[in-house]
Amino acid sequence: MDPILEKLKTLEAKYVYAILVCAIGVVVAIDAAVLLGPQLAGIGGINKKIEEARADIETLVTNNQRLPLFQKQLEIAKLEKKNFDCMVNPKDAIPVVLKNISSFANDYGIKIDQLVPHQSNQELLVTAEDGKYYSVPILIKARAGYHNLGKFMNRLERERVFWKLEEFSLVANEIDPQKHEATMLMKIIIVEK
Repeated sequence: MDPILEKLKTLEAKYVYAILVCAIGVVVAIDAAVLLGPQLAGIGGINKKIEEARADIETLVTNNQRLPLFQKQLEIAKLEKKNFDCMVNPKDAIPVVLKNISSFANDYGIKIDQLVPHQSNQELLVTAEDGKYYSVPILIKARAGYHNLGKFMNRLERERVFWKLEEFSLVANEIDPQKHEATMLMKIIIVEK
């Protein structure tokens, strides 16, 4: 180092300043490359995490505002599931369903001529963890007045006796205009576990 200092003493001041400026430039460049570069990369990573946190906060605020809607949709879904569960019968409950239909018909003065389940025409709806769900058609032929028939159908629907009314026809009876001939094909749901 001494020989370098001795040489610098012999140089003119303008060259010493130029060499000093170059040395400072080299030190600053090395500092920027070695020390400042990783710090800037770290700051860039922090900025990215800040942006992700900002996006997460915006999503949280939006979802928090939608929470009452989500809760309402959940309550509707729970009610629909409860209503669906009321319509599902075990396979051995078909006689109970037929008895309920007959009982409701008697309550409204409806004369049932035919009440037949067609288990041979059952249709697989879905296979789930808790069993296989089938649609079983039930044919009902009855005689009734308009109003009583409407009350009967309303009761069947309210009590969730059937899942779907596949066919319905009503033919006027010329002999007894108060008792029309009704034919219904309704489907019930049974589960086989």
